[in-house]
Amino acid sequence: MWLSLVGILVLLTWLVLGTRAFLGLVRSVDLPHTPSAHISAPSHGLGAVSGSLDSASVPKVSVILSAKNEALALPKTLASLRAQTWPKLEVIAVNDRSTDQTGKVLDEAKSDWPELQVIDIKDLPAGWLGKNHALYKASKQARGEWLLFTDADVTFSNDAVASAMHHVLESHRDHLALAPNLVAKGFWLSAVVYLFLYNIVMVFRPQDAERPKSSAFVGIGAFNLIRKATYEAVGGHKAVALRPDEDLALGASIKRAGFHQQFAGGTKLLQVEWYPSLSEMARGLEKNALAPFQYRFSYFTLGVLMLLLVYDGPFLGAVFATGWIRFLFALAFVIELCMFHLTRRYSGVSVLWGLTLPLAAPVLFFILVRSALLCLRRGGIEWRGTFYSLRDLRKGVR
Repeated sequence: MWLSLVGILVLLTWLVLGTRAFLGLVRSVDLPHTPSAHISAPSHGLGAVSGSLDSASVPKVSVILSAKNEALALPKTLASLRAQTWPKLEVIAVNDRSTDQTGKVLDEAKSDWPELQVIDIKDLPAGWLGKNHALYKASKQARGEWLLFTDADVTFSNDAVASAMHHVLESHRDHLALAPNLVAKGFWLSAVVYLFLYNIVMVFRPQDAERPKSSAFVGIGAFNLIRKATYEAVGGHKAVALRPDEDLALGASIKRAGFHQQFAGGTKLLQVEWYPSLSEMARGLEKNALAPFQYRFSYFTLGVLMLLLVYDGPFLGAVFATGWIRFLFALAFVIELCMFHLTRRYSGVSVLWGLTLPLAAPVLFFILVRSALLCLRRGGIEWRGTFYSLRDLRKGVR
């Protein structure tokens, strides 16, 4: 009796998840490369952007990145930003209290690239997370009409900024978040990373952020392109000063304020190695595993139990159940794989990785539970060498 009830629950859950996510995924956009020829000699301005843009009147874009102990990744990122085809671009790099050679790397880059702006931060004010403070400080110096917040380990194609800017100008967006091509080495790391992203798309539905009546919102640290007037209107990073998931929190503020945002595939335009290993992913998620649950352990417990039920239940039931109950689980598993196929526009990975979801779910479960227990034992999180108490983090959520 209990197994039939579980089968019905699992199937209904996937029917609800699939129904809610389907239309947004079908309408989702994967940004193509924009030929440099689209930025040309003077035209008639940007009122109705189509075809070529006037290189003399295009809006300026300020690319802002914060680096702490990123000496190894920075050179490749800076080189890809220097090669951008967008005609009006400034790059502001913040050295946020690094203890490695990050400062030296930035100084050497600036000696060969005088236009590069470098900000050195030595101290962190109270009431701020380090990255949030660094990005906010750089935003005050930025002169662009658009701000592109990114990370120090992202590699861009030469036309990444141009492609994104053409899109936001043509579609009249205020905020565009692009999903990068995530480079993951090894079977287990790849499986867990792809499950993590799949779960975000299915549960939080960032693909629906462009719908004004939807509660969904979006924000991606690797590529958050925001109109500066919009950024300032919602208070910028100062409004999310204590959020370790500042990219999502900023996106939520933009959506609540009624601005137009969009989530799109950017796998052809940028790539990032999110974590070099599974153990690094476990350590990296220590800082924000509880953030989506408002640092409430009751919400977290329900969420991670549903993670196992939703992603392991269909496969296990299809294998071990019998009769019509097996059919319920098998149908849920088919829906799970079909929806994974639809999310490939954001991930760019083979649909066969959908078969690894039941294997990855217990691993991600362990990583998230470990992060929560560490947070509980420490009474908070440690990020970029600074400790933040649960009390302050919950205050930041409010």
